[in-house]
Amino acid sequence: MIQDIQNAFDHTHNGMERLKLEGKKEMQILAKLRQTLHQRKQTVQTLQLTLQAVLLESDAVEKSSAKALQQIKLSENQRCCAAY
Repeated sequence: MIQDIQNAFDHTHNGMERLKLEGKKEMQILAKLRQTLHQRKQTVQTLQLTLQAVLLESDAVEKSSAKALQQIKLSENQRCCAAY
């Protein structure tokens, strides 16, 4: 009878230790997932800022090109009219 109780206790104790170990492993996995999520959020934010900078730079280049083209046409018109 005592041996049966001891066996049941050992079985329960082993089960509890296994559950504690599984819980610890799950917490480590959760911490790793949180860290990965944080890194990915930072990556997304960096990419968004980079895209915003590229779009602004592209807009500036487009405006600069349009202004240069306008100046070229104006210069050509002035040369053309000066020849007459």
